[in-house]
Amino acid sequence: LSGNIVTASPISDMNPVLMALDAYLILRSTKNTTRDVKMRDFFISYRKVDLKPDEIVDTIVVPPTTKHEFVECYKQARRREDDISIVNACFKACIEPSENGNEWQLKNINMVFGGVAPTTVAAKETENF
Repeated sequence: LSGNIVTASPISDMNPVLMALDAYLILRSTKNTTRDVKMRDFFISYRKVDLKPDEIVDTIVVPPTTKHEFVECYKQARRREDDISIVNACFKACIEPSENGNEWQLKNINMVFGGVAPTTVAAKETENF
C-alpha cells in the first residue's frame, strides 16, 4: 500500500479512499525522526509527493468511522475485469439529528476524486458549502 501511495498515480484506487477517510502518514527519516502528513497534503503535483529523499512511509493511520458516518467508493474502468480505473471517487458523510429531532441533516462530507486531475483531489469548495 505504501508503494501505491508514494507512486502518486492520479488513478490509484486507494488514494481517494484514504483521503476521504482523513488518513495520515507517519514518515520516518534515516535519522529516526518522524513527521505526520495528512493524505490530503501529501500529493504535491503529478507523481510528486511530500516525501524527503531520506524518508519512508512508516505507518498509514486510518481513523475509524464514527456513529452515523457513512463511506461509499466508486470506480469506473473500461471493462468490468480491468484493474485500471478511468476515474474513481470516495465519499464520507456524517449525518446528525436536526434540532427538532424528526429529520437528519448533513454534518460534514468529504468528496475525493481520482482520474480527474494530475493528482487525487478533494472537492474542497463543495465540502465547505
